[in-house]
Amino acid sequence: MLAFTLPGIPFTGGGQEPGEVWGQAQQARENGQTGRALKLYSLIAKKWPASPYAARAQQFRADLLREQGKKRRAREEYVELLREYGNQISTENALQSLFELATDAGNRRRFNWVFGGFKTPEAALPALEAILKYGPNWDRAPEAQFMIGKIHEGQNKPEEAIAAYAKTEYRYPRSEYAEKAAYRRVHTLVNLSRETPYSSGLREKALTACRMFVETYPQSGHADEVRELRAELTEARAEALYERAVFYDKISHQPDSALIYYRRLLDEFPNLERAEDARKRIAELEADDDKPETPQ
Repeated sequence: MLAFTLPGIPFTGGGQEPGEVWGQAQQARENGQTGRALKLYSLIAKKWPASPYAARAQQFRADLLREQGKKRRAREEYVELLREYGNQISTENALQSLFELATDAGNRRRFNWVFGGFKTPEAALPALEAILKYGPNWDRAPEAQFMIGKIHEGQNKPEEAIAAYAKTEYRYPRSEYAEKAAYRRVHTLVNLSRETPYSSGLREKALTACRMFVETYPQSGHADEVRELRAELTEARAEALYERAVFYDKISHQPDSALIYYRRLLDEFPNLERAEDARKRIAELEADDDKPETPQ
């Protein structure tokens, strides 16, 4: 029989049973031989994946790596545990450990505004995504989904942040993170709209997000702020219509097209300041239309 070995573990494979190797791994752990214990646990999981010891070996390996402060490797091992043995174990401990590793506060000064900070925030994403894949109904899954949005937002990836926040809202509408995600989605869309003021599509998405927030969370502590943002966007929309009308009116000298936009502004925003400007210009253009043509 071919040997199945790992570095430093001289097993021939013949005559060895997973229970024996498990006992040796436990003894090594008790004796403080952490490196040997890790190798033995890995051997059990790889050589006897269907044995009753495999899931526990994978769990202990992940736990040991975490105790040693090897956080990246520990995250990987917990993900492996959930992927390969999720149907054989109680996933609560693995999910909680993975969550705590993902939200480990590494460098607060560099990235303090996102739940404590990461040395490299993107390193947490695979762990958070694994939590959602293998524990979508876990108690802290809504928080994990929200945190993905926060990481993307903090890394200046607004499209990814908006998508993650939207998932928080529709996957976990009854969680406390649904409102938080809706609020952050509003802000991200509004900021995008401010950065690209001539994108009517972005402005409309931001307006829709504001309207939905106020309708869904009318008692929210952020409701008044969102109403103010909606008013700002509404003013911007009216201003865009006015600028379009002025372009046709003053630049390209197409009064009929100008009237379309002046009237649209007046219909949609009759109480805004720009409406009065539009009203006056409509009257002037209509008066010009009524003047008789000068004979040639």
